[in-house]
Amino acid sequence: MTQPLISHPIDDPSDRDRYDQESLTSDGDLRLVAHNAVVGDRACRLFGPSDKRADYLRATATLPDIGKATPQFQAYVQGKYDGPSEEKAHARLGALATWFVLGKLDAPPRDRLAGTLAIARHHQALPKAVTYTAETLAGALESGSEVLQAQLDAIDSSWPTAITELFAQAGSECSWAEFYEWARAGSAADELREYSAEELFGGVEPESEKLPSKLYDRLLHYWAATTLADKSHAIPLDEEAVFDLDTLDKNAIEEYIVDIRGSSPENELTAELNDDRERARRQSMRGVHEWLDSDDSAVATPS
Repeated sequence: MTQPLISHPIDDPSDRDRYDQESLTSDGDLRLVAHNAVVGDRACRLFGPSDKRADYLRATATLPDIGKATPQFQAYVQGKYDGPSEEKAHARLGALATWFVLGKLDAPPRDRLAGTLAIARHHQALPKAVTYTAETLAGALESGSEVLQAQLDAIDSSWPTAITELFAQAGSECSWAEFYEWARAGSAADELREYSAEELFGGVEPESEKLPSKLYDRLLHYWAATTLADKSHAIPLDEEAVFDLDTLDKNAIEEYIVDIRGSSPENELTAELNDDRERARRQSMRGVHEWLDSDDSAVATPS
């Protein structure tokens, strides 16, 4: 392809005015490298700490869309793709690149796995980490994966230098050639299972005790910061809408709920809906207190 790689087309001309013109192609589409750079910056600002964790997060947040640098995805966003639907997906290739780059940056296992899972699920809810890592993700990244191999081969034959540039954005000096050979070998699957499964005769069994300590906390931070940064720039939202926010006062929330409960509903369906909302609210509050008072709650566990 001759045009710059894009994150996605921008059809509404008014949205283009909200981006820096250098971030857009001559056709008015959002450049992939420009989008990734902003996502990395925003994620770090949302995260807060400025220590080594911020370096790992920046690498993570600049890699969620590296899978968009495939000919399959680029054809898809231009409405020209007619291949297998799985090959235009980009999250798992992004997760593979994240595992690779964070390894090159010597990230601790907790940060490395948290970043990888955050990218694998940056368009979805977080899964049960142990089974997703040991079975779903590891299985998708094995050397025999036809989908992954097709994506890797397409990049290698089209524009491998684009991936090297994206790696540089993530703070890594590794090259496409190095990544390509490593990815084809399928060693990522075994490495992921090292932190999520026990080897048994004839297979592996997910084992939550193998997960890095406090993975759940780190994963929530990385996933939330990366996802909000990614979506807010893609929409697009101005920085003020993302960062210049005040915490909603608890009393204001309670007063709002009291007003709703004290008002006559528009119809019977609204009344039933409000009753369901109130029951859910009370159940949630009760559950929080039960969790805080319990020593063996299964809520917010890493698995």
